[in-house]
Amino acid sequence: MVQPDEHGALEPLVDPAHTSPKFQEVEMHPIYNGVPADRLKVAWTKSSWSNPDGNCVEVATLPGGDIAVRNSRDPEGPALVYTPAEIRAFVRGAKTGDFDALLD
Repeated sequence: MVQPDEHGALEPLVDPAHTSPKFQEVEMHPIYNGVPADRLKVAWTKSSWSNPDGNCVEVATLPGGDIAVRNSRDPEGPALVYTPAEIRAFVRGAKTGDFDALLD
């Protein structure tokens, strides 16, 4: 839940009855496309195909089931947030070669 602060900006309300760090983190930092990835207190996973130069993306499951994606070279930069259906469609397309032209 959010309410405007004295400047009209939206500020999240924290319910004092919910004191778990996970709940507070979500309430204190709303999740949206472009949220700084380091605000998301989640376990990031990268591909076993990653190399030591850090040329990879990392993914994490968010509370509620959406998937966040971040650039491993900029772990504090923006995270993109996708629904499970969007990620499923992308992964299936990658597996069937839909994006192979990007690698040529």
